[in-house]
Amino acid sequence: MVNINVRRLTPRGFGKLSLLVTIGLAQLVVLTADDLYSVHKENQGQQEAGNITSSEAGLTLTALQNQEATLLARILDEAMSDPQVAFRRGLDWDQDVLKGAEGTVYVPYTLRIDPDVVGSESIIAGIRVVERSGTVPESATPPQTQSNALEQDSTQGQSTASTAGLGMESPVTEPPTYAFEDFHFVTLSDMQMQDDAYQFSRAFQVPGGQYDVYVALKDLQLVETPDELMQNLSTEVRQAVFKFAVNIPDLSNDLSTSSVFVFERLERISTALTPAQLREDPYAIGSMRFVVRNSENFSTADELKFGFFIYNMQVDINGKPDVTVEYNFHRQGEAGEEFFNATSPQEFNKETVRPNFDAEQGHQLLAGQDVPLSVFPVGSYRMEIAVTDNASGNLLTRDLHFTVGEKVES
Repeated sequence: MVNINVRRLTPRGFGKLSLLVTIGLAQLVVLTADDLYSVHKENQGQQEAGNITSSEAGLTLTALQNQEATLLARILDEAMSDPQVAFRRGLDWDQDVLKGAEGTVYVPYTLRIDPDVVGSESIIAGIRVVERSGTVPESATPPQTQSNALEQDSTQGQSTASTAGLGMESPVTEPPTYAFEDFHFVTLSDMQMQDDAYQFSRAFQVPGGQYDVYVALKDLQLVETPDELMQNLSTEVRQAVFKFAVNIPDLSNDLSTSSVFVFERLERISTALTPAQLREDPYAIGSMRFVVRNSENFSTADELKFGFFIYNMQVDINGKPDVTVEYNFHRQGEAGEEFFNATSPQEFNKETVRPNFDAEQGHQLLAGQDVPLSVFPVGSYRMEIAVTDNASGNLLTRDLHFTVGEKVES
């Protein structure tokens, strides 16, 4: 068995970032989860009295932006109500999960958009998260043609007059509510391009459960002058709607972990981010930013860097854990899977965590390693992560699949 030299995310490892990464980040993520929960509850997009607000700025949109968001909301309404709606291909969805505040789960996600889906430099993206087990709310913004708009206008006065004559108040339609809804105005030049797809990352926060996520994209048509209007009328406007089934685990009770983050690097954030910056930077957690790697393909010149949070372990009277994390690598081939190697286990206990670590105060454990792949033969691998809570005897496992190829000579 080849010996693997690793740099581990431990209180005495991972270079100058050890205190912030292992303990400071774990402590700060709890505070950040509360902040994120507050931000999303207050500012997530809602339809109120015909106005749409967006958490992109946390403020009511301009009149032109509101028109665009209303059009996109109608596209989402139709996608939810019409079983014959044609959902597009050309959009990939990736998500991660972390423990949030008040029993919720923080879900940073990345959209990968095929360039053929959009045709303009500026687009609007609408995200709507709906509980799968719940009933579909009645649309508050039904698609409206010119004819039925005129018909509604002509009958509205009669309806109001008849109810008033009977001494009745006109019924008030409550706007629908969703687990989450938001609208974002973005430009393609601001997105990262990888593997011939535009990448766009944001986040939402919901309780654990099963959800349908509807995503609508549309070229912007914002106009302020007649000339701009005529120019837009002669330009093809692309729009598309997508649907994804999403399962969000409950991270609030039993021994559990966040997603296993594979990243390029960890960056320290020197100044606090504003709410608007935080929304555009969903992998900024506390004083650190995970620069996530969006590919499972590596070369022998690369390092496999990964990390994850451990939740709900049993602790002693001082809030100290007793957790062991093991990492076993299995090589996969045509004949099946065989054990390849293992790295040294990580121990999180009163001897290894910082003296002021206290899980009862919300501090969380961040485990992970930095594994050089130079000793890995070319092939496909499964890394099995085994987390054992020695105090309770509970055990859970997580798998991470990746491939190793030849080093590309420059």
